[in-house]
Amino acid sequence: MCGELTGEWKNKLEKANEFSAGLKVEDIPCEFYYINVIASTKLIDTSAIHSLHKYLYDEKSKVGWQVLLVHDADGKYLFSHRYDNSIFLQYDD
Repeated sequence: MCGELTGEWKNKLEKANEFSAGLKVEDIPCEFYYINVIASTKLIDTSAIHSLHKYLYDEKSKVGWQVLLVHDADGKYLFSHRYDNSIFLQYDD
């Protein structure tokens, strides 16, 4: 996972960014569990976050990022979103 994404992982990230109105997805180098999602507006649509996560994690094959770290436009962490649609605050690793 270190270095440039390839194959199915790269396809998931590209597809998510293609369909992520108002959200930008950025991978975290060498990280396969978490991925960053940055909102471009002050209003966060949690249904859009739920939909976006379907592009980023496949429950059947267990490929992709299980947790989205959602940030505001300034880069401030807001909340985490797990693939099962639960939302929680994460205070440390």
